[in-house]
Amino acid sequence: MTVFLFITFVFTICYVYLIILAYLGLSKEIIKTNKKNLFVSVIIPAHNSENTIGSVINTLKNQTYPDDLWEVIFIDDRSEDNTKKLIQQSLKNFKNSSLISVQKVGKGVSPKKNALLQGINKAKGEIILTTDSDTILPENWIQSMVRCYDNDVCMVLGYAPYRTDAPFDTFFHKILALEYFSMGAVSAGSCGAGLPLTSFGANLSFRKDDFLKIGGYGETIKILSGDDDLLVHRFNKLCNKKIVFNTSGQSHVKTDPPLDFKSFLRQRIRFSSKHFAYPFNAKVIMSTIYMFHVNLLFLFVFTLFNLKFLPLMLLISGIKSIFELIFLHRAKKLFLERNLLKYYFPAFIPHLLYVVFIPVIAQIVSEKW
Repeated sequence: MTVFLFITFVFTICYVYLIILAYLGLSKEIIKTNKKNLFVSVIIPAHNSENTIGSVINTLKNQTYPDDLWEVIFIDDRSEDNTKKLIQQSLKNFKNSSLISVQKVGKGVSPKKNALLQGINKAKGEIILTTDSDTILPENWIQSMVRCYDNDVCMVLGYAPYRTDAPFDTFFHKILALEYFSMGAVSAGSCGAGLPLTSFGANLSFRKDDFLKIGGYGETIKILSGDDDLLVHRFNKLCNKKIVFNTSGQSHVKTDPPLDFKSFLRQRIRFSSKHFAYPFNAKVIMSTIYMFHVNLLFLFVFTLFNLKFLPLMLLISGIKSIFELIFLHRAKKLFLERNLLKYYFPAFIPHLLYVVFIPVIAQIVSEKW
């Protein structure tokens, strides 16, 4: 038991240290100095998206960026509904637009990465912007992302908060929005600290030339998910330019959360399936975070059987909560986010179980795109 207590304190110290680094990373705000209007290619993969594609089309039409300086490339990825028809009807709304139809995907290739790659190969833009088929884009989205591209920047990450308006205004969806906000805070903080851990595929951009120089998705094209953070890790390792996070509210891309718990579970299993493909330093960080939560869960279990562990469990839980809330409060001010922190304590135990068990389940259960 002494060994367990020692390990618990070690992981707690390491976890607090990582939060402090991420907090300091949030303080490194991006100064947008680029005033050049670069040509941009917006790439949108869609798979059976007839119920959501309309929102991204409608908000894309309202972009303030000059019409002659951007194009949109839709990829209909083997849809079996009216997605392709709806996209075809919308093409006339854009000065520069095209549609790619994917009929089949090679064995051992991620369908979404395959769709994105076909769009990237066709793209004429110096800057690639990717988003999903269920997003709502702010009218200054393209402009805001492009302004971050100084000459020494190869990649710009953006925030993609979950919607909490109807029909996503339930308590369950508010909890999901808090969890996604936390991911955004980690993404921004780790990026500012010099080691970006995660990102959002619904709001991601990079220079096409640099993408080609690093060999695109490389070997990660075989992994189902990771068109976002695994690509970020490749850029961070192979490109000598900077990766920055755009915190501006003008760049926030709203996205639909999973409709129910089953959809949420399937999505998170898909997300977690890529973690073994992370580079060594990212694996060390993620493993430290994971083991801290495992030890905390053990403390909760021990306390159920022996109340002498209660003070220690409350101490570790309190340390976790204090540092996380300070970090998230800073991110809330930076992102101008909704008041989601009031759901922090109701989500405490479910989030602990989620962090511990989802990565394990992801290694057993396979999901599809």
